[in-house]
Formats: sequence, structure tokens, C-alpha cells
Amino acid sequence: MFGQYRGLRRELYVLFWGKAATNMGAMIWPMLTLILSNKLGMDAGEIAKITISMGIVQFPVNLIGGKLADHCNKKKLIVVCDLVTVICYLTAAFLPVSMTQILLFFTAGVFQTMENPSYDALVAGAADSEGLALAALLLAQRLELTGMVVPGPLDGSPHFWNVVRTESGYRHLDLTRGADSRGQYPLLSDREMAALGYQWDTQAVPPCGEPSDSQEGTEEVPGTSSASSDGAE
Repeated sequence: MFGQYRGLRRELYVLFWGKAATNMGAMIWPMLTLILSNKLGMDAGEIAKITISMGIVQFPVNLIGGKLADHCNKKKLIVVCDLVTVICYLTAAFLPVSMTQILLFFTAGVFQTMENPSYDALVAGAADSEGLALAALLLAQRLELTGMVVPGPLDGSPHFWNVVRTESGYRHLDLTRGADSRGQYPLLSDREMAALGYQWDTQAVPPCGEPSDSQEGTEEVPGTSSASSDGAE
């Protein structure tokens, strides 16, 4: 079960353990209702107001975290948020059960929520072309779309991307190129890919023509290529 996580980049393991350490303090949240009711004597209505208020406040905090992730150093932002979170949890651990302790829990949760977009951005940035291509293949399989992973050199280095079947025929999809201004990833033809310097085995990959000359057809993407088979497993 854990074999699929071997051989990943070191940055991903660092992010994993950092995320795990941060979430350890979040184990208090399932117990919050019991603390409010049994220790502080609150009724169901008061507990509902507190938990709903916490959820309402944390929603814009997540948006603020995304904005900060776009304009600030993500690693420094994570460190600052983690420090505040840990300090709040440690301080609460030495205090008697009270609303002050609940407020510290809530403050820790706010900063924990704020750092989530930075974690997500760093995880996405740590993936290489093969990882992104395999992820895209798995997503295509979940959506019951035909696709495959294509290996080939780009600028003299090994590179991986996808070929997917669309309504206009087969198209190349390389997630490492990023999305356009509309948030969409370009689907390219063979000619466009060749012009960008991509090289691949044209015998193993179905032709990806221009929108004007593509045909719908019933042809399926070969599922026996080594990269495609490995990704499915």
C-alpha cells in the first residue's frame, strides 16, 4: 500500500511531516463539543452558535491564506503560521478548561487554515512532469476518459505529458506548461508540440491533428505502453 509513495522528491516528504505535525493539534476539534457541554456546561444551542461562528470566520481566512500564498514567501508563511499554532496549543495545554482555552484553540485553527493554501501550492510545485502526467492519467481514468502518458525528450531532458481523447480528436496535454488566463490548460496538436521542441514515438502515440482535420473515429489510445501501464498500477 505504501510502495507507491517511495522514490518521491525529498520536498514532498518534508511537506508531509510538516503537515502531519500541524494536524496533530487538530485532534482537539472532535472533542470540542464534549468540552463545551460537559466541562463548561453549555447547552446545544450555545455550542451550535460557537461552532457555526468558528466555521464562518475560517472561510474568509482560507481566502486570505490563498492571497498571502500568491504574494508572500510560502515557506516563511508556513513557518509563522505553524509557530502561532503550536504556541496556542501549548499554552492551552497548561490552562484550566475555560473560554480562554477555547479561544486559543480557535486562534490556532485560524492560522492552521491560513497556511493550507501555501501547503497546497508547494505540493503542486514539487511534482515533476512524470508525477503530473500520472496524476492526470488517473484523473482521466476516474472520469472514464481515454488517455495515456507519453515519454519523450524536451530540451535534451526526459519529460512526460499526456495524450487525451477530446471531441475534436486526440490532443497533447502537458500540465507543466501551466494554465492560460482563463484557467484552462492548452490542448495541442502534433505540429504545435513539435514546434515547441517535444519529441516522442509517433508509432506508439495516436496522431493529434489540427481541429480542422481531426476525425472523431473509434480509435482508442493504446493502453499497453510502459508509462501508461505503470501509472495505472
